[in-house]
Amino acid sequence: FVKFRPDVYWFSLVILLKNMLVNLMFVISETGMVQLYCVMLVMMLYLFVVFLFMPFRHSICNFVDVWMSIAVIFVVSVYLWFADRESGSYDASIGQLAIGMNFMPITVTLVFSLYWIAVHRQSHHVVTQRVITEFKKLKGAAEVIVNMEEKSG
Repeated sequence: FVKFRPDVYWFSLVILLKNMLVNLMFVISETGMVQLYCVMLVMMLYLFVVFLFMPFRHSICNFVDVWMSIAVIFVVSVYLWFADRESGSYDASIGQLAIGMNFMPITVTLVFSLYWIAVHRQSHHVVTQRVITEFKKLKGAAEVIVNMEEKSG
């Protein structure tokens, strides 16, 4: 648990789940195209979770993990050129899966943006309240100084 931030100590379970799902895709499906698309799907979901939580203590580790996931997705997409298409028998279902995966970045970006806005609004409200409190303290301190100067002058 040392490599993760304290608030995401559970992230090693996510990594184990990703690894299990990637390997399970090769067992469940017999078709190379479906296996590759499923691996891409799992890796994209993992990439979204890493973006969402940034689990590692050091930002460079998050950066490397993101780029390694993108590299895996790229390599798997290159493998699609060489996968056996079995005379086009899976073209319709793979086409639907490909369309869904093409829209996945848009969906992930939308969900992440909404999450970011919600978190930012809450933190903005908290920061605003803190600033107001600090200004009130500053005003009180300034009044004390003014009163001290009036008494001494």
